[in-house]
Amino acid sequence: MNFAIVRLLAVAAVAAAAAWGWQANRYETTIEQMQRDHARERQVAVDTVVTALQAAIARHRQLTDQLDALDRTHFSEMQHATAENTRLQRALAAGDVRMSVRARCRPDARAGAGEDQPGAGLGDGAAGRCELSGEDAADLVDLFAGAERDAEKLRYFQARERALEGAGVCVEP
Repeated sequence: MNFAIVRLLAVAAVAAAAAWGWQANRYETTIEQMQRDHARERQVAVDTVVTALQAAIARHRQLTDQLDALDRTHFSEMQHATAENTRLQRALAAGDVRMSVRARCRPDARAGAGEDQPGAGLGDGAAGRCELSGEDAADLVDLFAGAERDAEKLRYFQARERALEGAGVCVEP
């Protein structure tokens, strides 16, 4: 009987060892499969993030290029307008170019013409043209140049805002 119990214990030990080995193998296979699945999922996530980053970088480069082109265009137009206005101001101040404006003159009672003396020139309310002095004309050109600069700046900022909105960039003050 002792021999039968030992044999039974030996068979039980071998069966337990075999079951243990089979279970360990099954767990290792399951763990390996889970690791492969996890690695695949990680790679898909990394690929998704890389693709999204590449798209964002491409959009950023495109927006930067677009804004750089706007800056170059704006700077070039501003330089050209400034040079043209400076040239015109110098020509007006030197008397090379003349500027006239349409005018309607009213009779001036303080001009010394009495009731019995007719006024001279355009004092009768007639329309005509008056030539401005070089200094006054240069002042007008400077005034108009300032308005042109402001209008150009406004166009630049509006184009920049449209470019940013088109790119989906939210700029908060």
